[in-house]
Amino acid sequence: MCFFPGRFSHRHFQFVVFMAFVWTHSALADDRPTKPGSALQAVNQNHSGAPGNAQDSAAESSAALLQEGKECEKQGDQVKGQVLEADKSHRSTAELIGNEVQLYQCAIDDYTKAITKTPDNVEAYELRGMAFAKRDQDGHSSLLVASQVSNGGIPRVFGAIAEFGPEAIADLNHAVEIAPKDAEAYYVRGEIYKMQFLNKYNLYFSLTDPAEKAQVNPDTSLARSAVADFKKATAINPHMGKAYEELGKLYVVCLRFSDAAASLRKAAECGVSQNEKLLDRLDTVAKDPTKVGFTKAMLESCSLE
Repeated sequence: MCFFPGRFSHRHFQFVVFMAFVWTHSALADDRPTKPGSALQAVNQNHSGAPGNAQDSAAESSAALLQEGKECEKQGDQVKGQVLEADKSHRSTAELIGNEVQLYQCAIDDYTKAITKTPDNVEAYELRGMAFAKRDQDGHSSLLVASQVSNGGIPRVFGAIAEFGPEAIADLNHAVEIAPKDAEAYYVRGEIYKMQFLNKYNLYFSLTDPAEKAQVNPDTSLARSAVADFKKATAINPHMGKAYEELGKLYVVCLRFSDAAASLRKAAECGVSQNEKLLDRLDTVAKDPTKVGFTKAMLESCSLE
């Protein structure tokens, strides 16, 4: 069933964006490189100056590669923050996205080397899967289009219409096969499904042309997959606060306000701090969503189970 009935207005979308604003921006708030190329240069220097020790065991060598990959990924996350800020101000982001994609590819390469050395390394598949998703979320197609835009900004429709992350899901499927009781594997796969869903969701409401909207009209299949994985993660590890938190965020977007409040409070019980003002707002809306304009049809339009 389509998640987005025509009566779901921009005003309703703004409410959901308000609820998610703190979550969306908190991870990108600090430690960003001051120049577009600085992060990539730092990682390249790190790679060129640290040859591996031939005496190391495969496991030790794999662990070192994972650490290098994590550093690349961290730098990519920082550049992604710059991309978001540049996009808001309508400045060209082609060079920044180029750096971001290269940094995530750098991480992927390190994780791949680690997998070669330790083929059953679940963590390596989890890390590589997420790096694939981050790389592809902006993606090579967006970079190609951005390079052809002279007046700044990216036509985001091109990056988000295409499904992204098939390699990411394949890696996490393999991680689950290797370790079916690993809560982290389900959590990461849920995160990737959520990223894929929100990519289309956010784009859909940013478009005004009906023809363009028709190309990206998202349904709930990806959201359902994410919910199932987050629930599986918490079933395996009932104290996994971050899984409850991500589940709560997804429930907000899907207008499941009571479920969202319950999941976020469960996350708080597990030690993941929550914004009390947002929780209070959720409680108010959950009591009677129609008071803020959500019709019964809207609330029943999204089946997540």
